[in-house]
Amino acid sequence: MRLVLLLFTLCLSGFSSLPNQARSQATVQASPQLLVQIALQQGDYDTARAILEEVGATGLDKAYLEGLILQRQGEHLSASRVFRDLLRLFPQERNIRRSLIVSQVAMEDFDGALFQADELIETARSPQERQGYQRLKRQILARRPYGFNAGFSLVPSNNINRATSNDEIEGGVFDGAEITENNESGLGMTVSLGAFRRFPLGDKSFLQLDGSLGITAYSNPDYNRGTAGISLSHTRDMQNGLWRNQLSLRRTIVNQGPDPEEDRDNSRNVSLSTLRQIQIGEKNQLTGSLTASRTDFEEPGNASFDNYSLSGSVGLRRRLTPTLAIDGGLSLSRSVAEDSSFSYKSYRLNTGVTKVWQSGWRASLGLSFEERLYDFNYSDADPFQLRRADETIGANISLLNSRITVRGATPRLSCQASKGSSNIVFADNRNIYECNFSLTTRF
Repeated sequence: MRLVLLLFTLCLSGFSSLPNQARSQATVQASPQLLVQIALQQGDYDTARAILEEVGATGLDKAYLEGLILQRQGEHLSASRVFRDLLRLFPQERNIRRSLIVSQVAMEDFDGALFQADELIETARSPQERQGYQRLKRQILARRPYGFNAGFSLVPSNNINRATSNDEIEGGVFDGAEITENNESGLGMTVSLGAFRRFPLGDKSFLQLDGSLGITAYSNPDYNRGTAGISLSHTRDMQNGLWRNQLSLRRTIVNQGPDPEEDRDNSRNVSLSTLRQIQIGEKNQLTGSLTASRTDFEEPGNASFDNYSLSGSVGLRRRLTPTLAIDGGLSLSRSVAEDSSFSYKSYRLNTGVTKVWQSGWRASLGLSFEERLYDFNYSDADPFQLRRADETIGANISLLNSRITVRGATPRLSCQASKGSSNIVFADNRNIYECNFSLTTRF
């Protein structure tokens, strides 16, 4: 109740700027504003409508008032539809977005309310306003201290084993030799479950414990695998963004395949990461992260792949309009394996664009380039042979509609295409073309 009262107070106090001060100056005079507030609180909706008529309010003002009336009558689903329709036409209107949060919280749609709160935080016009929205977000989080999620996805791919498409070695002393492990196309199916528990810590931070389980089955069962993970994170709101630290553990089990003597890729991974988000004005968000991890493979034959890694990234997201944003970033990493053949340093550049339409569709397009420079020289006898270097060029696209659900689950389609090249034949032509159709639900 405290949260709903806070949200409703925010909405009414913001009525003076609804929907745009420069466009609706007549509606923001103190006396009509106060009278509308009093009429709404007393349930005298006809009087509230009459006041707007008297001051010559716009159609948008009137539509917003009808949404508030539905909200006061407890018709939160209908009210949220009114607010969503208005936001599709006027996504910059903060008061409408705050009113939508009121109805979402009342319907216990906490994920939706958190999404809208993040939108308000990202577009806040001052540090004080941002702190108010962060406080609002924390109170929403407190209303949902735990939750569960489930997912199902289908992934058709041309390269489920991430191998080269080369058939034989060309040149050198092994010229013409057959490469026995080539890329294999197939279909993957994943079922996943997850849960979380939040623990508030004071006024500005909280701990969150997450757990997940996933099973992936392929058309070739040799590549079937299961994963289990657990993580503990601490998130703290800062004046201009947030700071999150996380410890994660992950266990992967891979099908043994037809040969019982063959080493499997079963592994354990532990990682420690920190992330800092900084809001720069209304339109720019800067994100930096640093991650250290250790991966161990269980089978003795795979011990050479055991490695430590350290990676860092920085990214910038800019809103061009309320419905269009672009982003770009740089990542650097260093991996040191037990066998120096698999130690490398890399850098990755990425850029992307995200667009939202009034109909509820959201589309994202991304491009990336990565280069890995390995420590080991595969031809030490040849002083002119360069060390192994892999390059990958990639593109991805994702598509979803927030208004479409399938038995309560949200569908999403994402596709990726990447072309990998290397001066080492076994790593050359590792091309991947695949799509992921997923259904996810939270409860």
